[in-house]
Amino acid sequence: MSAPLYDGMPPTEREFTVPKPVEGRWGRIICGGTCRDDYARIEIYHQVPGVRYVKLQRAALHSFQAAEQVLGFPILLTGVAWRSCAVQRSLWLSDKARYAHPDVTAHTRGLAIDVDQGQSAVRLAKIHKALIYRHWHQSRPDEPHHLSFGIET
Repeated sequence: MSAPLYDGMPPTEREFTVPKPVEGRWGRIICGGTCRDDYARIEIYHQVPGVRYVKLQRAALHSFQAAEQVLGFPILLTGVAWRSCAVQRSLWLSDKARYAHPDVTAHTRGLAIDVDQGQSAVRLAKIHKALIYRHWHQSRPDEPHHLSFGIET
């Protein structure tokens, strides 16, 4: 398990290079500053074409796909990962104890996922291990579903 590159969300926009567990790197990520919806590195992965997709920054997506490849099955999420600033703001205004402000969440940066907890405990443990090994971090013990890539939010 590797340490996060940054704890929290940087107050200003920053760029980080996320290393791979063995050698090489997953790539560069951008995070911090005020929320915006135009990150150039956001990509869509059609997990099940026409049915389910995942939207993340390129480096996070490559790490996510590598975890799926090792697992041999898709990692089911409760959403698509990335959230627009408007959607996140609406969620935050509806329940500030449950959702983070759009400026401080990794979801609006394409750097966070929420793993569907409606899977077997064995399967969830395998998913968690595969993601943690590939630079995903669980910041809060009371939120086993929420993981962020490269940073810890």
